[in-house]
Amino acid sequence: MTTGSGTRVYVLGDNWLPGVGGLENHTAALTDRLSATVPVEILTSESNTEDHGNPAVPVRRFPVAGDAGYYEGVRDHLLAARGQGPFVLHVMGFSYFWPEAQARLVQEVAHRTGCPVVLKVPTSGHAQRYLTAEFSAARASISAFICLNSGTYREIRDGGVPAHRVVSLPNGVDTRRFRVSDRAARAAARARHGVGPDETVALFVGRLTSQKRVDLLVDAVSAANAERLRLLLVGPSDATYGPAFDPRGLPAGVTWLGTTKHPERHYALADVYVSTSLAEGMPNSGLEAMASGLPLLLSDIPGHREIVEAGRNGWLVRPAVTDFATALAELPAREQLEAMGEESRQRAETEFSLTTVTERYLQLYRNVWDAKSDGVAATELRPGRRDEEA
Repeated sequence: MTTGSGTRVYVLGDNWLPGVGGLENHTAALTDRLSATVPVEILTSESNTEDHGNPAVPVRRFPVAGDAGYYEGVRDHLLAARGQGPFVLHVMGFSYFWPEAQARLVQEVAHRTGCPVVLKVPTSGHAQRYLTAEFSAARASISAFICLNSGTYREIRDGGVPAHRVVSLPNGVDTRRFRVSDRAARAAARARHGVGPDETVALFVGRLTSQKRVDLLVDAVSAANAERLRLLLVGPSDATYGPAFDPRGLPAGVTWLGTTKHPERHYALADVYVSTSLAEGMPNSGLEAMASGLPLLLSDIPGHREIVEAGRNGWLVRPAVTDFATALAELPAREQLEAMGEESRQRAETEFSLTTVTERYLQLYRNVWDAKSDGVAATELRPGRRDEEA
């Protein structure tokens, strides 16, 4: 497989609606960049919601049919597509609604087309069902498991997947879209939202779900009892994947700004980005905040540890009300926050640039196709670092 040779990439994900969550937004950004080099098509389930993706990346939606989900339609589409040339199927995460149907699809596509399948592990803890004996055939059909942090890497390796089929590859952030706002733009944005010049603003962007523990964050802000501290929440109250946080009736000092298709506008409001999430792969909103020049105050979990260098661009805190309340009450002066934000921006540019990450994905696609074609393992070819000792 050579880049630009006509080899296509099909990206598969349930209920794909960019603007809703981090995985969807990363898919939108990544496929946009990939489409400049290789043909890309997003495959997903039908939705009544209008697509918000880049028109340069076609989205094909398939009707849902009971326990089979939409995967039979995807299977038929991919089997027909094989006659047009080679492709790579990139599965964005484990299916929440139709795991058995997804597993059958992975196994059948790999077996009947001879094309490689790669699967991104989006969040720590999500792989457990795929690592059971029930899914052994599908697991063996996957050419590469993409892990965003050392926790998911160990999870996959401990499940018996050989090292040459496990890849460490981070999420990427568009450092042109997300960038540091100048002081005038920042002051204007804060004024529009009624934020005073002397207030310290903590910002959270993402789904308001039980996994994100927004309730803990809200309680921590109240417990901090800091007079000039404000918490702004941006994102949908989404119960699709579990209980949602109700943003109504919030205490003083906490404001929900609703949902947005333009999160870059909200980072200009903040002095620090915060998250009390209990599980992550690698949070896109954290990377966006870094690129926007914000320090990070995050729960001490895999996924957060990969993006925070404690004391330089942020802090890692035990996800408990008392610990976060103390950290919020003891935030340093704005000058130090800005200096730490500069460190965040530098790390975003050097380690997590979407341009660099896209190149690594293209190399991964080449590697798995070459290994599939040659019948050899891609151990020496895989991008990312080895985390066996991590």
